[in-house]
Amino acid sequence: MSDINLEKLIVEHQLKFLVNLEILLSGFIHDLNNPIAVVAGQSSIMKTLTQMNKITDEKTLNGSEKILNSTKKMSVIIQRLRDFYKPTTIDQTKANVKLALETTYLLSYPKIFRADIKVEANLFENELKADVVPIELNLMLWNIHYYFLDLLESIKESASLKISTNVEDKFAHITYELKNCEITNFESSSEVTISKFLANKMSGAIEITSPNSINIKLPLID
Repeated sequence: MSDINLEKLIVEHQLKFLVNLEILLSGFIHDLNNPIAVVAGQSSIMKTLTQMNKITDEKTLNGSEKILNSTKKMSVIIQRLRDFYKPTTIDQTKANVKLALETTYLLSYPKIFRADIKVEANLFENELKADVVPIELNLMLWNIHYYFLDLLESIKESASLKISTNVEDKFAHITYELKNCEITNFESSSEVTISKFLANKMSGAIEITSPNSINIKLPLID
């Protein structure tokens, strides 16, 4: 690949990344709005009742419970975003594959709902550890995941995406498969090119298993 083509590929990828990041963050902010509104509202009510000497133990408990539940929701939402950009690690070179895939999928909800994309996901049930740099694993999954979501969004048909997982011979397998559509060459995608580079660095692989599917293969550790 020439320097000009490589530069074009990188720029194209960065633009796509920023567009999807904008959608992710708008969904993140939207999800936080409701619990923040509850906390602010209940705090205001309790302050007013206290000033009017009309506060009771029951009202205090009810207001406190609503505030507590809302702060718990905010913590979950914030932790989800944190798991992507600063993932919880066993150490700096080991990652939780189950958590990485779940985080990528959950953070893509705003795009899935906004674009009315049909996705069926059967994710890992058990914790899986890989001897990889956690943030690199997240970036690889992000690239493949959003590549397929962008593709579905552009097709505008009855197409859908199936994400399936399994473990075989100490390798985690994550398969992205498009249904009810025909796709052009995956190899021309900047996301797939970058993901292949990251997968090879992890001693894994990204294989095009059919015209409509890609399989991510990652070595696991005990």
